[in-house]
Amino acid sequence: MLELGCLISYAHTLEWRRQRQTQNPEDKRNSHAIAILDSLEVQIAALNRGPLHKRLLRLWEAEGRCSGERDRFSEIVSEELGAVGFRSFPVTGKELLEAILGRLEELNDFEEEEAQALEGRASDVAAEWSAGSAR
Repeated sequence: MLELGCLISYAHTLEWRRQRQTQNPEDKRNSHAIAILDSLEVQIAALNRGPLHKRLLRLWEAEGRCSGERDRFSEIVSEELGAVGFRSFPVTGKELLEAILGRLEELNDFEEEEAQALEGRASDVAAEWSAGSAR
């Protein structure tokens, strides 16, 4: 099973925030984000192999089957982690993972609805074409 830390690029985001803090020490949001992310590190590690991890893994695997890539998954995870300390202030690791899952599941639901709509339109076009050919 792919480790939770690999799925959500947690260490990468933390390092990126530390670089931003060094480059812009007057922007206190970076230090605030680092403090939040640091406080969640142990909590997130404790969720490894749990239900939230398994849900994330299922969505990651599903995206790989659909597109062969996992760009959208990575983008959403990156956006949610990058928002910590700026527009998102999770208190627990569970809260952060649930926010990520919420976005991923919304996207997954939307894509399934779009696929069903496209299938329906394709069936309608095929039926119209068949009816036109029969004339």
